[in-house]
Amino acid sequence: MDCDGDGLIGGDPCPQDARNKCFGEVAVDQTTGGIIRVNTNTGSFECSGSKLDCSGDLWVADFGYNLTAKASACNLNGGGESCVVTGITDIFGCDDEETEDIFQCEHSDKRSSPELSYDFDVPDGSYVVNLYFANTYSGTTSAGDRIFDITIEGVLVYDDFDQVAVGGADGAVVRSAIVTVVGGDGLQIAFGHVTENPAIKGIEILGPAGL
Repeated sequence: MDCDGDGLIGGDPCPQDARNKCFGEVAVDQTTGGIIRVNTNTGSFECSGSKLDCSGDLWVADFGYNLTAKASACNLNGGGESCVVTGITDIFGCDDEETEDIFQCEHSDKRSSPELSYDFDVPDGSYVVNLYFANTYSGTTSAGDRIFDITIEGVLVYDDFDQVAVGGADGAVVRSAIVTVVGGDGLQIAFGHVTENPAIKGIEILGPAGL
């Protein structure tokens, strides 16, 4: 049973916390020196860039991606501050404008080769990867409108993921995975087309103390 709605059915390290913060501290990218708690959007929208969420955690500007296209902002209800994403409190335990910003901007891609992916330089070890989603596009408000695969470290962790089927037409969603990094080549996350284009709002990687 998924008590906290993070997608982890068995072996959830923090079964009452959708962000799994009991697992450890936010990981640091060894190449950039930046934390891997990323507001994923490469544009210049108000919702882009570094944000301080309602729990006091810093989210840094987008990095680690292989494709710049496409950056977009919510257009529901006319966009801007009229865009209301529901369910944020269920994940964060609180809500405010900058937390909403994280869910109002996204990084997606067009059908292309290669697919959109992220690569973070972290040491070998065990990590929790939290991926944040929400439908904020008026053209994909129904289940089945946007479906994609999520692969982490070469393993398909979410097959045919549909954020609307999980969170509704405007709902915040988190999907987590426990991964083990080996081989010294960092941690890779890839999004594969099924229907429409994959889209991601935020990425957060947590590791045990010392990683």
